[in-house]
Formats: sequence, structure tokens, C-alpha cells
Amino acid sequence: MKSHKETWQIVFAIIVAVTLGLLLWFIGDVRNLYRSGNLRPTRGFRSHAHIQPEPANIESWMTFAYINYIFGLPANYLSSSLHIQDSRYPNLEISQYAKTADLDSTVFLSDVRNSVAHYSTSTPQ
Repeated sequence: MKSHKETWQIVFAIIVAVTLGLLLWFIGDVRNLYRSGNLRPTRGFRSHAHIQPEPANIESWMTFAYINYIFGLPANYLSSSLHIQDSRYPNLEISQYAKTADLDSTVFLSDVRNSVAHYSTSTPQ
């Protein structure tokens, strides 16, 4: 029968072997990504900084504060253009407001998107 020490040595050896196997697998995957051109470490973190957000991508889970930030809107633009009187604005989800105000959530989401799109087209970039 094996001693307690031998059992732990075997467990440790198994853990080391699995860790080395995973490390080698990871290195192989990174090399494959690099060779295929899907990994370009020279791009830097700001590679997608030129992409502008689209009003069509606004979702009902987003808060008005988040939308204001992402689209660079003035703090009260949406509250005035959509006639929002809720005291929780802008820290309020679109779906929450639509439910509280007894509005059709799909129609209201469309109104939010249109309002943001209108601001984007009416201001110089």
C-alpha cells in the first residue's frame, strides 16, 4: 500500500503534467492565430477606436446615461426630445421607463433610436 507522501507526489505530478499540456496547447493556438492573421499584436488596444456607434444598435437594456455617454449626447437631450419626466433619468433602462410610463417598448425603443439618429445627423462631427 502506498504511503500518504507517495499519493501526494503522484497527484502533484498529474497536476504538473496537465498544466504543461494546457500550456503547450495554448501556445499552439496562439501560434496558429498569429499565422492565420487573426492575432496581430502590433495593432494595439485602440484598433477599433475609429468605429462609430450606430443608433440601430441601441437595445432596451441600455440606460439613458449609457446612451448619452456612447453617443456623446448632452445630458438632457433624450429627456427633452422624448418628454421624459421620470426622476430616475438618466440612470434608467429604456425598458424600465417604457414599462413605468405604460408605453409600447418596441415603439419607444424605436423613438429612442430615431432621436439619437436625429441628433447625430443634426450636429457637425
